[in-house]
Amino acid sequence: AAHLEPEILLVDEVLAVGDAAFQKKCLGKMGDVATEGRTVLFVSHNMAAINQLCPRTLWLEAGHLQMDGDPEQVISSYLTSSSQEAEGQRLWTEGIANPKVNEFKIQAVRIRNEHGEVTTKLNTRESFWVEINYHVLEPLPFCHVGLIVSTAQGVIVFDGYDADNQLYAGSRDPGSYTSRCKIPGHLLNSGRYLLSINAGMARVKNLVFLENVLILDIEHISDYGSHKFSTQKRKGVIHPKLQWERKKETFTNFSTCAI
Repeated sequence: AAHLEPEILLVDEVLAVGDAAFQKKCLGKMGDVATEGRTVLFVSHNMAAINQLCPRTLWLEAGHLQMDGDPEQVISSYLTSSSQEAEGQRLWTEGIANPKVNEFKIQAVRIRNEHGEVTTKLNTRESFWVEINYHVLEPLPFCHVGLIVSTAQGVIVFDGYDADNQLYAGSRDPGSYTSRCKIPGHLLNSGRYLLSINAGMARVKNLVFLENVLILDIEHISDYGSHKFSTQKRKGVIHPKLQWERKKETFTNFSTCAI
């Protein structure tokens, strides 16, 4: 198909198959076709690629057009469509897990601010907690429970798991558990983020994956001083408060003399 010259090129989930070289070749062909004035219809769940490659995006669901427009706006609406925007928590009374998983159930996910309040509204200065309640119904020889934070465009910022701490990397007996992760202040830049939850047994089975269960809105608050530059939103996804040092150097002037 790469040797044909159609007026409309349909590319369906090309980034879900093949190795990196194959994907690169396909993306290169798409770019060539687009620059020649022909149409490329790119079907994908890779939000980052869509945002980078496409000037126009259509969101289709169950055979119906949900939205048509700018990629960033459409992607943001698509990713947040299944999230709980206002409450800051999701509850599953009977528990939730992947199909055919009986030994593990997620019961609740919450975002709490520094005061313990459930919320989705935070600022760039303050730390917050992600709290995951779950129930182990059968003994697990090992397990990890964690989170994934993504931008509203679907780009993963970071992930983390309770088993990163060796104290929690061992077996889990039946019972109810709460895993809490503290996200420090001065980490995320202002903007909207999506929280997903993942739990599993490495190289054995995935127990549950809850994609985009909560929305997190970070407000920009400057604490870099009173100068004009300090009030501007910083570039990038993260907002670290870096340590700087400055000193005035003393140089000795040496006169040049001819011999």
